[in-house]
Amino acid sequence: MDIFSKKAVFILICVFLGIASVIGFVVILRLANHQAVWLGNPATITVSGSSKVTYTPDIAIIRIAVIAKGKDPESVQEENNKNMQGVVAYLKQAGIASDDIQTTTYNLYPEYDYNERGADTSKIIGYTLHQSVVCKVRQDLTRVGNIIGGLTNAGANSIEGVEFSLSDTQKTKLESEAKTKAIADAESRLEHLRKGMRFRVLRMVNIQDTPSWPVDVFRSYSLKEVGGVGGGTPAPIEIGSGELVSNISITFEIK
Repeated sequence: MDIFSKKAVFILICVFLGIASVIGFVVILRLANHQAVWLGNPATITVSGSSKVTYTPDIAIIRIAVIAKGKDPESVQEENNKNMQGVVAYLKQAGIASDDIQTTTYNLYPEYDYNERGADTSKIIGYTLHQSVVCKVRQDLTRVGNIIGGLTNAGANSIEGVEFSLSDTQKTKLESEAKTKAIADAESRLEHLRKGMRFRVLRMVNIQDTPSWPVDVFRSYSLKEVGGVGGGTPAPIEIGSGELVSNISITFEIK
């Protein structure tokens, strides 16, 4: 083989090796890209569902206070304790269980003489005792107005308000009902999207549930509204209703 033939063979070999190298690089690049896609995050879709459940409160929380004033702290305590004992006895006679009556405040403090500079702490002119209790009325809330109406005759001289709420049993029941409806709403939305976009649902990968309770209804009543110092007049109590809102978000892996 002459020198020209050897050069031609050498050139052909180099060209072949070059082409092979290019083809190999392309194949490796494509395999790498395919592997990157395979190792990446799967395709997902997130759907949301919501529901509202209307409820009627089954607990009323009444905040009651007895306030006594006088120059002698012992007499102030004696007067206050006598009136509060009457309030507690009245509540029990009205069917309130002992476990549903709780003292929340017992505050005895001095009253000072005030001048142009403010309170003169060296001169005490009297004492005030503020004692308060809360009681829970359960189930039959139609009697709340009558209970409040008789409190002043029993010894209360400050009714600080009424709060309507739900028992733990009812809250659990309503949360379950609202959650079931929210899930059904999310499933309906998912099915609508699946039919329109033609994907296949593989599995659920995440779920977020956020029930939202409204703030308990609080209403204040003055002594005049519940019959004045004489008491005995049923208070015009409106129980009203509330709404539990449940929002749920579910993420699915799709293909």
